[in-house]
Amino acid sequence: MKKNVYLKDFDYYIDEYMYNCRSRKLRPKTMMSYEQTLRLFERWCLEEEKIAEPGQVVESTIRHYICSLQERGKYTFYSLENNKITYNPSRRRDFSESVSTTTINNYIRNLKAFYTWYSDATASRNPTEKIRQLRNKRKAREYLDDAEVESF
Repeated sequence: MKKNVYLKDFDYYIDEYMYNCRSRKLRPKTMMSYEQTLRLFERWCLEEEKIAEPGQVVESTIRHYICSLQERGKYTFYSLENNKITYNPSRRRDFSESVSTTTINNYIRNLKAFYTWYSDATASRNPTEKIRQLRNKRKAREYLDDAEVESF
């Protein structure tokens, strides 16, 4: 009897990770963020690094991806080519502006969460363990002075 052989590529592991997230009752917004980040990373890996499986990703792959995020503009890369047609991002006012450090840090956090799960599930090395968040410039908070407080 012939066994079915399933390709365990990015799609397979992203789907499994999303089942894991759903079973832990993560919020829909969190799950949507995870999936969007992972699908973008999957496409970037395929197109830029010719990597088809999460196990082929090494620390330098993640670092190259971070540099790519810093260099490219917003909405210039999509997880699905149909998004370019459906959402027509070139009409956005912020199209092609730089991706914020906060957004890149969200991507890093999401990739770290995925690869922590993946390394546990497959007993493989986690390529994100030495990856750290980028330094983010903090905006100074504006406080009301005493006269402004009294005017309220």
